[in-house]
Amino acid sequence: MNFQYLKYLVALYRKKSFTEAAEFCGVSQPAMSTAIKNLENDLGAKIYERNVKPISFTSKGLEVLEFAHKILLAVEDLENRMDNSTEKKELNLAVIPTLAPYMVPKLVKLVDDHFPNCNLQIEEAKTEMIIKQIKQGDIDLGLVVTPIKDPELEVFPILYEEFLIYAHPSMKPVSEIKLHDINCSDLWLLEEGHCLRNQIMEYCTGPKKNPLNIKYNAGSMETLINLIDDFGGKTILPDFATRRLDKAKRERLHFFTEPSPAREVSMVRLKNANKKNIALQLIDLTKKDMPAHMKNPSQYQVLGMPLS
Repeated sequence: MNFQYLKYLVALYRKKSFTEAAEFCGVSQPAMSTAIKNLENDLGAKIYERNVKPISFTSKGLEVLEFAHKILLAVEDLENRMDNSTEKKELNLAVIPTLAPYMVPKLVKLVDDHFPNCNLQIEEAKTEMIIKQIKQGDIDLGLVVTPIKDPELEVFPILYEEFLIYAHPSMKPVSEIKLHDINCSDLWLLEEGHCLRNQIMEYCTGPKKNPLNIKYNAGSMETLINLIDDFGGKTILPDFATRRLDKAKRERLHFFTEPSPAREVSMVRLKNANKKNIALQLIDLTKKDMPAHMKNPSQYQVLGMPLS
């Protein structure tokens, strides 16, 4: 059996297309098709269903895939053990936009300090796209808000980020504010597709629309803050987004009644994925780098996030 066939098999499963799998592996589509056919002949089993799009694996094909993952991981582990750390490595990482401004600098520093030979590629994307890219093998790690229930993914919680209210100065301080007390009628929110919006919409009451008779798809929390300062209303911000506010804006923050609502932030990766060692090391380093008060979920009301 040709060892390369197993890599092609994994690519075909992730891409669900011979054309895309071949492009991903850097070979022609006929070469990819021939390799999979040869693998079937070697094993005496049909790996995928013919005339079905996207590609669907048979039960035997899924069984072979499981062994292929184990074999490729074992080979990678052997290569890592023999590695003299002089060869450059790559790690592809994606971060959701509401975390990127605050977490990307931390991740860059951790990689620079601990993996100087690693070529780190980082991109911003929404949760749905990050999960898709992980499953396709395009990225190794995703920094997203969880919980996410997906049997193909490993989830590693690294911090719990508290929510606060940012409001126009006309909003008077209230001694007790619960998330369910927030009325959506004067609440500014990010555009659809952001997990932060999904979480807030699940818990707030009242008409779920932005203030004023306008439709604005805000892509950044800074934009929401500026709209509130000029036109009134309020929004809900995660803790990191409040850290760089000036003194005047910090006075417009309101705190929820304890236990404060918070979101669970996690690193996610494909089960049995390659680049296991460096990915798991970065996950561990990132968690250790977080402030102690952000590692204890018991002090917060951790919100769920149903994915559509």
